[in-house]
Amino acid sequence: MLDKRTSLGLKKLFHSCTSAVRLQLFIPLSRDENEGTSDARIPGQVPLSINIYGPRSLFEQVGRLLSDHGLFLQRPENNEHGISYENPHYFVPRTGLTRDYS
Repeated sequence: MLDKRTSLGLKKLFHSCTSAVRLQLFIPLSRDENEGTSDARIPGQVPLSINIYGPRSLFEQVGRLLSDHGLFLQRPENNEHGISYENPHYFVPRTGLTRDYS
């Protein structure tokens, strides 16, 4: 289960961007339940990473919607091979896009 803030932000994102945005979810597998962040050690909670994919035309809108709900994108630990990484919450000099981490 996602926390309320994240749930509301993602719900607003989907209502605003319709089917143009796609989520990819990752649950890290760990043999040691003490690994990871302190959140991962709370009984009943599971760490979750969410990648958001969509057309470049929605770049600013996605960033604004998430920011309005206190959600800020981070560099993904996993992303699809061959898809360039662009983050509306990451400062990029005018020379180009962020690095492709695929």
